[in-house]
Amino acid sequence: MKQRRQRNRLRPKGDGKRKKEQPDPKEEEARKVSKRARELGLAPINREKLHSRSVFGSFLQSTFHGCFYLDYEFTCKDCGKVEVWTGRQQKWWYEVARGEVEQTAVRCRSCRQKEKRCRDEARRVHLEGLERKKRGK
Repeated sequence: MKQRRQRNRLRPKGDGKRKKEQPDPKEEEARKVSKRARELGLAPINREKLHSRSVFGSFLQSTFHGCFYLDYEFTCKDCGKVEVWTGRQQKWWYEVARGEVEQTAVRCRSCRQKEKRCRDEARRVHLEGLERKKRGK
């Protein structure tokens, strides 16, 4: 008799079926946002990989619910051409190349390449001048 009472205490009260837990509304909203972002092909933000020296915290130009990079339209400061900085390109810049989150694209691809060639040429000329100066002494 005593054993039967102890067993009954361990059994759940009610009809024996477990109640289904209600999902957290924030988690449900996050799931919906993630699903919609995947449908749109957006790149997710990994906040652990972001780099910033700002004392004001991180700032991202355009995001989808603060979780995904959005395409960002900008005008090239050299040629004036309107370009799109895609979410995938932003993800690479901020998370792989470790660019600061306060920076945005300002030049189109062709102007960036031209600027890089000019810098490389200026560096080459400078180093040649230093080498000639050393030989002259």
